[in-house]
Amino acid sequence: MSTLNRKQRLRQAAKWLDQYKGKRPVHGYSRHFSVDLICAIIELRIIGYSVPEEYELAVRRSLADRNLQKKKRRESRQAKASSVEVYSDAEFSFIAGYTEWGYPYGTLWDENDKPNPG
Repeated sequence: MSTLNRKQRLRQAAKWLDQYKGKRPVHGYSRHFSVDLICAIIELRIIGYSVPEEYELAVRRSLADRNLQKKKRRESRQAKASSVEVYSDAEFSFIAGYTEWGYPYGTLWDENDKPNPG
C-alpha cells in the first residue's frame, strides 16, 4: 500500500473505523495508514472519533521518554568510543600489556610489515 496524504486517509478513515474489530483504534489506525500515533489521534478526532486527552498525554510522554533514552544511549556510545585507549606507539604496533616495571610488550612495527607512524 502506498502512502496516502491526509486528505486521502480521511476519505478512507470512516469506512476503516466502521470495519475495525480491534480494541485499540489509535494503534490500528497508525499501523493501517502508516502514520505515527499523534497523527492517528489527530485524524481520528477530525473524523469524529473521541480520543481521551489522558491517552494523548500518555502517548506524548512515552514518545518523549523514548527520545530521551535514545539520546542517552547515543551519548553513552560516543563516550565509550572517545575513551578507547591507544594500544600502540612509535615502537609497538600493538601493546599487549606492561611488565611489572612498566615496560610495554607486544607486537613491534617491524613484525607487522606495516610502516612505523613515528
